Amino acid sequence: MTNKSLSGSVGHVARNRFDDVRLVQYLLNCVPITRGGPTRELMVDGVCRPRTVRAIFRFKRVQHGSTGARIEPSGQIFRALMEHDPYPSQPLPPFCGKQ
Repeated sequence: MTNKSLSGSVGHVARNRFDDVRLVQYLLNCVPITRGGPTRELMVDGVCRPRTVRAIFRFKRVQHGSTGARIEPSGQIFRALMEHDPYPSQPLPPFCGKQ
């Protein structure tokens, strides 16, 4: 069982709630580059910047051959990202930066 879930979509033209974006950034960083992970580690800061959007697009293209740069809470892409989480039963640590 996982403690991690999205409350809304993340990426291009999405809700991009702070905690959701942080989770997606963390998960993308867990994906090896050869499996569609980001070419440079993302800052896990909860802000959906162009690098996060590009990383979502890259993961979707490499893993599923699909295009678009949005992850839905109950979608196949989010489930695929969760498969890369080395600590699925542990919540993300609290954010220590500025929001």
